[in-house]
Parts: sequence; structure tokens; C-alpha cells
Amino acid sequence: MANPIKVKAVVSNIQSYGDGVYELLITPESIVPRYKAGQFLHLTVDPYDPAGGFWPESRVFSIANSWGSEYIKIVYSIKGRYTSYMEKTLKVGSEVWLKLPYGDFVIQNVLEKYEHVVLIAGGTGISPFLPFLEQQIKDNTLKNKVHLFYGVRKNTHIIAIVVLNNSVKAGVKTQVFTELEEPRKDVLFNISKGRLDIKSITDKVEIEKPVYFLSGPPIMIANFKEYMISNGITNERICIDEWE
Repeated sequence: MANPIKVKAVVSNIQSYGDGVYELLITPESIVPRYKAGQFLHLTVDPYDPAGGFWPESRVFSIANSWGSEYIKIVYSIKGRYTSYMEKTLKVGSEVWLKLPYGDFVIQNVLEKYEHVVLIAGGTGISPFLPFLEQQIKDNTLKNKVHLFYGVRKNTHIIAIVVLNNSVKAGVKTQVFTELEEPRKDVLFNISKGRLDIKSITDKVEIEKPVYFLSGPPIMIANFKEYMISNGITNERICIDEWE
């Protein structure tokens, strides 16, 4: 695993998905360490002096694209003071600092031991799964069964539709839920109206002893894990996107 480094970068694109959900493309000004799908970074919008200054206040975000691109992608939603500050402060051309990579929420590592995975994402929790899906699409050699369950509030909040469409072509069984709107029809993956429901998910999964990856709001993760443990799914088969 690469040692984290600090990198100066520039915001090269901002895409709004509405209701305070944003995707940022950030271009580093120097080479970044090789990171794995599922890892995360620290981002600060405040000035930093690499000659010995203290690291400013920052926030943690999953890296939402695979390594090797000229940019790094993150997705965030307005959840509090700092993300509100980001929304008001960041423009195309804004300077930011990154620390990366961190974390061991790495699906590929699990696939070396287990055959199948179930990815469960709530809202912007889809972010750490996108690099993995991109790699499966690129390799076009999906040897494992991969199921993705993804919940959003509105159709416009669905992140990376092109990646999701292509992942279906690559063999990833994909189910999206929209809580507040009737599903859109112009996509390759299945969409149903409703909320992510862990009982329904575990009932629908037709593969033996998969590893479950949970990424989303903390209360969702806690509730889903509690249900899974109480219904006989062991801790070793539950991976949580914890930013520690």
C-alpha cells in the first residue's frame, strides 16, 4: 500500500446533480501515489505550507475514479459546515490540497479470498465502488459474481450513469432504487421506486456466502450491519467504508 503524500491540486470541473450533490474533478500538480479502488483522501480548501506548516482543517472523501487518469474525482453532498463551505468556496480553477491514499476498503483484495461480492451504496456512498466497476469494465474479464444495490432520492442524483450502464454490459447485476420519483427508463440497469432495504437485498441475492460491502450514511451502515449480524451473516463477510 502506497505511503500517503500531500499534493497541491486545482479544481478542473464541477458538476451539480442538484440538491447539494456535487462531483469534482481535481487535477494534481504533481505525481500522485498509485491508489486502489476503494481508498480515500483528505481534502482541504484552505492554504497549506508544505515547508512545515500545520495541515489545515480538512474532510475525507472516497476516490471515485480509478488510478491512472490525469484527474482525481470525488463526489460529495452538503452535510454540514465544511461541505457548505466547499460549495461556496470552490470554483473551477480553485487551488486545493490533498493527502492520499488511505484506507483498506478494497474489493479486489477480498476477491482474492472470496468468490462473490455484494456492493450496497446509499447516495454518494457509490463513490468507492466506481473505480472497481471501471476496472471491471476495462479488463472485461469479470470472473466473479458482483451485485450492486444503489439507493438515491431522485433520478438526478444517480452518479456515473455511463459507468453503471457499462458495468451491466460487463456482467455486474445492478439494481438502483429512487426514493422520491418514478424511475427513469433510459438506462440499462434496473431501477425501482423505493428505498434500499437490507432484508430485501439479502433475500434477493442468489449467490452463496458473498462478502457485503456497505457504503453510505453512518445510520444506514449501522442499521444494515445490525440486521445482517442478527440474521447469521458473520463479521468477516461484512466490510464497511470506515474513514479511520
